[in-house]
Amino acid sequence: MKTAWWAAAALMLAGCGQGGGADSADPYAGLDAAIKDWRAEIIKTDAACQQAKGPEGEACQRFEVTCKVESPIDEAERTAGVTQKVLAAMTWTARNPAMNEQQPASATATFSRTSDGWTRKAADPVNLRTCAPA
Repeated sequence: MKTAWWAAAALMLAGCGQGGGADSADPYAGLDAAIKDWRAEIIKTDAACQQAKGPEGEACQRFEVTCKVESPIDEAERTAGVTQKVLAAMTWTARNPAMNEQQPASATATFSRTSDGWTRKAADPVNLRTCAPA
């Protein structure tokens, strides 16, 4: 029984990590592109990222998706056509000009998939390793 559970968990995680393909059978197809768009928007809109380069390079660096987990879909979302929902957290370093150094920054978002593709909505902060509520 434990072996079956671990195998199912591994398959679920493997599927969650495969978000970039165009395979319509893949429930996470396009998720990686949506996350890359999120990163690009952070660089474009975050005040810390708009600063001039410092001695360490770009104002915002070292972007990393630290966790992503499947989220439950409520009845209203299902009625609206949501077929997949994923909570993700991203970290990066942002230049602090007062201290002339990079400091940690993070954001959390919920991605929902409908027939129109993935949409993103800001989410409450989570544990950056597990995506559990902070």
